[in-house]
Amino acid sequence: MTPTRNQPLPHALLAVFFDMDGTLYHDEVINQRYRQAALDLLVERFSITATEAKARFDEQRKRMTAQNGYKPSITRSLHGLGIDWPDWNREALARLEIEDRLRPDHHLAQGLKSLRSRVKLSVVTNNSGPMTKKTLRYLGLSDCFDDVVSITVSEHMKPDEAIYHCALSRLGLSDKGANCLVVGDRYEIDLLPGENLGMVSRLCQTRVRLMEILDEVERHLQG
Repeated sequence: MTPTRNQPLPHALLAVFFDMDGTLYHDEVINQRYRQAALDLLVERFSITATEAKARFDEQRKRMTAQNGYKPSITRSLHGLGIDWPDWNREALARLEIEDRLRPDHHLAQGLKSLRSRVKLSVVTNNSGPMTKKTLRYLGLSDCFDDVVSITVSEHMKPDEAIYHCALSRLGLSDKGANCLVVGDRYEIDLLPGENLGMVSRLCQTRVRLMEILDEVERHLQG
């Protein structure tokens, strides 16, 4: 599935919700480190070999993809194998090194701050609160958002619409989904649940595309 093309932005745009990993930054090395941390956790938790952990993880993802029609996140894949998100998030925070891969993105920060002066901005992520805070800090984006809704805050994970209900409520926009934009790199996980609440969506899988979306919103707000 793909998002509807050329959806016009809401006339009265009130908020933009951004996914974090794969949207606000793109780094394949970090992606591989997340996967390896998940496999290492399976090895330790179930006392199995690395080969067995990889086989279990890949089979679970294959099964969930066939069932749902899209590849699940690492968090959901582990949940299906008996590791709940609090355990995974604690382990990910302890195991993952990201500081050597992320640098402040001053151009992105400038664009976000310009938008924030006229519209509310929020991060909605399946990552934990501590890891989200850490990632935004290394990207130089800590002061660019009005709110950050992590899985720690909402206790729900995308594509559950409840995480977006939470995000809307925290901005005082519970019944204003139609006045919002959601931006993410995975349609079924990041965008579809927002669309189901009336939001306009933008698929974003590269930094170039992210900056194009910011420019589009900037022009829209300028009228």
